This record gives sequence, C-alpha cells and structure tokens, in this order.
Amino acid sequence: MAVLFDLPTDITQLLFCYLDIPEVLKLRQTCKTFRLITQSHVIWKSLLTTLAKQQIPVPRLSDRPLDSLSSTELEHFTRRAWALRQNWVAKSPVARKTLTIKLDPIPYQDGGVPPSFTFIEKTGKRYMLTLTVKGRMREGFVYDLQCWNLEISPPRCIAERKLSHRNIAVNKSADSLASLAILTKTQPVNLLHHFILLPNPSFDMNSPLSLTNFPYNDIPVMKRSIGSPVRLFAKYHMTVGSRGTAIFIDSHTEDYFGRGDVGQRLAGSYDRYVPAVEEGNERPHSQEDSTEVESTMNSSVFGYNEREDWTRVAVDEEEGRIAVGFSDGTIEIREYA
Repeated sequence: MAVLFDLPTDITQLLFCYLDIPEVLKLRQTCKTFRLITQSHVIWKSLLTTLAKQQIPVPRLSDRPLDSLSSTELEHFTRRAWALRQNWVAKSPVARKTLTIKLDPIPYQDGGVPPSFTFIEKTGKRYMLTLTVKGRMREGFVYDLQCWNLEISPPRCIAERKLSHRNIAVNKSADSLASLAILTKTQPVNLLHHFILLPNPSFDMNSPLSLTNFPYNDIPVMKRSIGSPVRLFAKYHMTVGSRGTAIFIDSHTEDYFGRGDVGQRLAGSYDRYVPAVEEGNERPHSQEDSTEVESTMNSSVFGYNEREDWTRVAVDEEEGRIAVGFSDGTIEIREYA
C-alpha cells in the first residue's frame, strides 16, 4: 500500500480506471487520499466511456458530450447506468417507480380495441404517444392521438389530435418528421424470432443513399429464438428495445401460479452478445451467432398478472422503462433506473 501512495496522482488515477465501479467505490472508503482520487474527472469519464462501449444504456445522458460534464455528474451517470444494468438483467428486476396514465377507450363489446402506445424522445425529454378508440364514424372508428409528458408525475397530456388510424409506429430519427400507421393481423405463437440487419461494408457515408448505397444489408439474419408459450385465445404482445432487449407478454405462469392455464407473465430477454457490465469484453455481431432456442427459464421476469388484462407492452431501454397496457385503458409505466 505504501508503494501505491508514493505514486504520482495521475498514475494512480490511470490505475483506478482499470477497476470495476464497485471496486472504485470500495477504495473510496479506505482513506481520505483515495476518497479524493476517486472523485476525479479522469476516472469517471473513463468508466462511463467503458460502459458506452459495451452498449450499456446511460439514463438521462442523451447526447451531452462527456467533456461538458463535471466529475460529480459523470459519477452520477455512471453509477445510475451501472445500477440500471444490474437490475435490468436480474432474474426478477425491481421497478423503482411507477407512473400511470388513465385513458378512456370505448368498450370492447362496442367494437373497441386496447390503446396503442410507444415511447418517444424529443430535445432530451421523454414522452409517450397513445392512440385510443374514442367513437364510431361512417367507415371505421375515430382515434384519439395524445402526447404525454413523462417528466412529471402524474404524466400530463400536452398535445392531442383526432385520427382514423388504428396502430402507430414512430420513426425515432431526430432529423425526420416521418411517421407511419400500420394495421397488422397476427396469430399466437410459442417462439419469438429475433432478426438483425448487418452493416453494409461497402456503404459510403459521403454519398447519397440509394438502392446500391445503403448502411445495412437488405437480408435479415436470424440471431436468436426465444421460447414464449402462449395459450389459445390468451392476450400477448412483444417489443424490442434499442439495445436488443425483447420484452413480451406470454402464458408461462406455472412457475408462479402452480398451473399453466391461468395468468400472464411479463418477461424479457436481453441480447446475450451485448455484454453485461460484469463480462467486460465486447463481442461483435456476426453471421455465426447462435440461433438456438432460448429457454423460457433464461428470461428475466418483470411480473405476473392473474387477472389476464394486460394487452400491450412498450420499452424505453435507454431510460430503463417498460409500459404495460391494461384492457380498461390504463397504462402503467415502470421505471427500473
């Protein structure tokens, strides 16, 4: 220990950059010297950069340059990202906070369908778009598109518009105003297949986009299959986060209720080849990635529901949020950061 104290401060800081976050925090508790060193800008910028390289989401960071942050801010973002990751990949993640949005769709017996919803981001703030059936018209239904501010509790509707579209998918590019409404029909399945688009090695970013100059190959590659049993006529839904986490509602409930003919499960499966913090090594996507079926036992379980009134799910992986829709129009937003 005496040798370490004798080293110049910049060398000690460099050595601390190779430690894991819990190790840095433990060293901070040993003496005043290490407490001061572990508060340095160099160390926390290095640790946060390491998390970013490992594709670990950093809540609230958005596009802020790391050099613009103080050492206190860097430590705050790093520790929050670390805590979110450990919670997110646990067998039973724990929601730190829950927000609720109460919608008022027309009843199912009158032709109504559960509301659609998705997370969006604008100028560093988080919002939710909801689409709710509000009434009939001559051909089809009238839908209410609302934008909710999630920065306050309870969430507040800040914009509203009437539409005639059923489902909505949002283009999340900050440089585009495009959005797309889609109506699809699906049948229950017992497997979820995860496909990816591999980068196009011949893509020239300095040339205009075209059919021959596109950033990704146009042939999807199946990366993995996830076991997700669904009973006949049971409600189900799934979505994929920005970092490859699949979140889904299925019927694998026998582990919790002791029987498989009742209830719903909210589960998730994070991309096994996007390394968790503790793995410490990156592994790029490749054509040789395994496509074996993942066991339902390998999934993280975010909750169970005996009433079977969950209808939809959405995920904001950057902020560690999952939204669950209920058949009565309620949307529950669970925060895990």
